[in-house]
Amino acid sequence: MPSGRAPDVAAMRFQVAPVAGKLAKTDPNRHLQWEVARLAKDHALVGAITVTDTVAPLDIKVDLRASQIPCSVDVYSPRKGQPLTCVNWLLRQLKNAPDGVRVATRGK
Repeated sequence: MPSGRAPDVAAMRFQVAPVAGKLAKTDPNRHLQWEVARLAKDHALVGAITVTDTVAPLDIKVDLRASQIPCSVDVYSPRKGQPLTCVNWLLRQLKNAPDGVRVATRGK
């Protein structure tokens, strides 16, 4: 964003939906118990959402202990080519990314 201001979200046309795991769909009560136990143990709420026209679901963790809300998306590079080709592909995807974007990698 060149102006440094946040975009007008109301003017954007996209849909957001929660990602529900298998347990949430098949046994909501057990899922709720499991999430409450995780909240008590880890002091965090974890979930994911899908957003129209994005490459993958957005994973969200609300860390109540650290007062942080880290979000992440797993983006897989093409499976063909040399490692440098994959890195260059990823860098091209980030050409217009905001300054605060952080990239973490994992090996195969």
